[in-house]
Amino acid sequence: MNSFITFLKKHSYTSAFVISVGLSFLLYGNTLKGEFVYDDAFFESRQEIRDIGYLPKLWIESFIPDNPKASLFRPLVTSTFLLNFFVTGESTFGFHLVNILFNAIACFLLYVLVLKLFNNQLLAILTALIWAFFPIHTESVAYIKSRDEILSTVFLLLGWIAFIKATKSQKVNIKYAALSSIFYIFAVFSKEFAFFGIFLYLATYYLQKKTAIINTIRLGFFYVPPFLVYLLLRIKALEQYAFNPRPVIYANNPLVGENIFVRILTSFKIVYIYLQRTFLPFKLSASYYFREVEPVKNIFTSWEALFGILFIIFLLILIIRKRTRKNPLGIGAIMFLVSYYPLSQIPPLGGKADIVAERWMYFPTVGLAIILGYILTKLVEKRRSAGLIFFGSLLILYGARTITRNRVWLSERTLYESIIKDAPRSTQGYYLTAQLEIREGNLEKAKELLQTANGIYDSHPNVVRSLGYVSYLEGDYDSAEQYIKKSISLNRDYEGNLLYAMTLAKQGRCGLMIQGGAKMLENYPESSELKELMAVCFYKLGLTEESIKFFDWVPGETHEDKVYFIDSF
Repeated sequence: MNSFITFLKKHSYTSAFVISVGLSFLLYGNTLKGEFVYDDAFFESRQEIRDIGYLPKLWIESFIPDNPKASLFRPLVTSTFLLNFFVTGESTFGFHLVNILFNAIACFLLYVLVLKLFNNQLLAILTALIWAFFPIHTESVAYIKSRDEILSTVFLLLGWIAFIKATKSQKVNIKYAALSSIFYIFAVFSKEFAFFGIFLYLATYYLQKKTAIINTIRLGFFYVPPFLVYLLLRIKALEQYAFNPRPVIYANNPLVGENIFVRILTSFKIVYIYLQRTFLPFKLSASYYFREVEPVKNIFTSWEALFGILFIIFLLILIIRKRTRKNPLGIGAIMFLVSYYPLSQIPPLGGKADIVAERWMYFPTVGLAIILGYILTKLVEKRRSAGLIFFGSLLILYGARTITRNRVWLSERTLYESIIKDAPRSTQGYYLTAQLEIREGNLEKAKELLQTANGIYDSHPNVVRSLGYVSYLEGDYDSAEQYIKKSISLNRDYEGNLLYAMTLAKQGRCGLMIQGGAKMLENYPESSELKELMAVCFYKLGLTEESIKFFDWVPGETHEDKVYFIDSF
């Protein structure tokens, strides 16, 4: 170890970067053959982002253009997806390759940050290594869409390193302060949660420099101009949904409708879940919907919440104590607490679409890695052989778990079936696997899976709508109508209304379909599916001229082809 550290001191940054890249490929190389899965459809299905000329428009539109109500604005991430398509084509290999490389950069930057903060080479090495091997990161790296987690972390770390250089002396270096603010806002352009970065920079500076609070606050003004640019672009892209996201459904997050007391108690339980998945990663799951995380209404009935409270108290003690507040224990505690709050479900930042998501822990585990790295550093310094054996064994166990966990993300089927296994009380695995069976024409299997999901929770709008779709495909339009009406009553979304319109058209109730379709077109004027249905129903009613008005649903098809399709609908 001594010779290794001596070598690193001579070639510190170069060696650290090469090792980071090598470890990232060692741990995640088996994801390179993975497919697009789950929410990768947010970008994979968008033909326009294959065009390099579309790049500027990404900065003034929603992350999910068809659903601005989700209130997501992540133009930097979408830009990297566009560049991926432009450079590497349709193959998922290029997308996974970029994720692995960004993960390596994040690992390297963590090494640099810890070295800058504490001037301790051994601590920097152990912290970066333990963080790189955490199996909870598999969802962030193996899941292409989760590039938002990696990119936001990369830019938060870059911003912090630049901030340290800017404040190295009493006189602030304007160049590095401006650079830090730019990196910081790139992190926010990658993911909204990254806004907390400025609080980390300032809190750590205040504790380590013993400066006046007013001087610390003044440093924050460097971040105001770029943040205002971000706000203007966000408002331009999302308009009325810029700060008003859609309501979360109960099936996804059971804290919906709960009071702040229950949310706070449950947030302590969530702390325990994240800690257990980070340090003892044997119950990893891609879904925590519905009953996988029950709300806590009485603290004395949940030992997990009690453990979470004790851990939070422990972190607060580390921050308050003079002996630890400036060392890696205190700084690591601040990093975890500040970055955990946006995930905690405590208002005003509560109400996330998911109650727990392992990908969200990509950055918060930095704080946990620093705390563990410090403990391991002390162990190695006092009992070198025992410490190194323990550390090496931990990396082997974590590495093996990471590599095997990656396989879950190789295809939609492996992912969705893993959710059934890992989260059997969640509707999500059954619902998603059913979509695959529908796609492959296995309607009986799909119905069986959907009925299981409906038995777990009979008011999940997506499950109920899918039961209606199966009935529609089977030609049982009366049953389809009953299911679809129920799904619309639970969640009035585009898919439910479209399926209802399709059912009405199949039943020959064209007048009612046209009436409802006209209202839908006011909200979705570019919907090719609606235009197609309107053309069908007008044609069936003998109103050929009215039907032709909607013939632009597929510009590539001839007039005769469309008439043939309508006639055979």
